[in-house]
Amino acid sequence: MEIREISGAGKPFIEAYGPGRFTIGDRVINGALLVLPDRWIPLDVAKFDHLDEDILTAIKPLMDGLDILLIGTGASMALIPGYVREWALAAHMSMDPMDSGAAARTFNVLLSEERRVAALLFPV
Repeated sequence: MEIREISGAGKPFIEAYGPGRFTIGDRVINGALLVLPDRWIPLDVAKFDHLDEDILTAIKPLMDGLDILLIGTGASMALIPGYVREWALAAHMSMDPMDSGAAARTFNVLLSEERRVAALLFPV
């Protein structure tokens, strides 16, 4: 699915997503990724069920100064494990789980509003 409503120089707007991939600018990223207000980072995790504390520990330093983390859990919304909720609480960050398509669209809107947002996206 393409999401071409919003554009902005230097910002990592998510332009499309599909089976196993996301498109940011002219780059196609296969697999999961973390999208921040100024960059994106591919993650070495296949699906939401494989998200573990090691990954959360690795990305925590990147969350400084952000207010909200959108978690795109894949093709459908999934419940967030307790350790993920505790991690977000310790980082003083609001967390909002949803399917990855909704998370991509919401990220674009919040980023265009200059909100301090990140999206942890797992492929559909």
